[in-house]
Amino acid sequence: MTSTVTNNISPDILPDLFSDPGLMKMIEQDEGFSPTLYKDSNGLNHIGIGFCLDRRTMPRAVALYWMDLIIDEVIQDLGATYCYEIYTGLDRARRFAILNMCYQMGVNGVCHPVTGFKRMWASLKAGEYEEAAGHAIDSDWYRRDTPNRAMRVADVIRTGSLHRYGM
Repeated sequence: MTSTVTNNISPDILPDLFSDPGLMKMIEQDEGFSPTLYKDSNGLNHIGIGFCLDRRTMPRAVALYWMDLIIDEVIQDLGATYCYEIYTGLDRARRFAILNMCYQMGVNGVCHPVTGFKRMWASLKAGEYEEAAGHAIDSDWYRRDTPNRAMRVADVIRTGSLHRYGM
């Protein structure tokens, strides 16, 4: 399927236009890079290298790539916490549940030794998955933030199965 933007452009020039490192360097030099949201001179919201959030939608491929980068950061950050040893002892599905929680609430929100899910972590360490799932939903995350998501994730912690996600 050809993009409406490129319908009238000869296909033999597309690689030169859209992937050339020189073009990308040129645009980055003029646009600059901002890792945080900023407003341009017209008051429009931008992020990254001139990506206008008010005039464009984020391509799914970009969102998936960004999510993958964030997951890598979450795993690195998790490695610096007391939770990591417990996390590495979990099966794949339960590790996914923990990463899902950290993706939403941040590693500090899930693993903080005082305000994090310490009872959940103690239960996970003991292999008490039913209890761990109960502690996960005995939280503001369930009561106030995203109850449906919390129930799905808690179900993965409880069962070790990703069936609620169609996997």
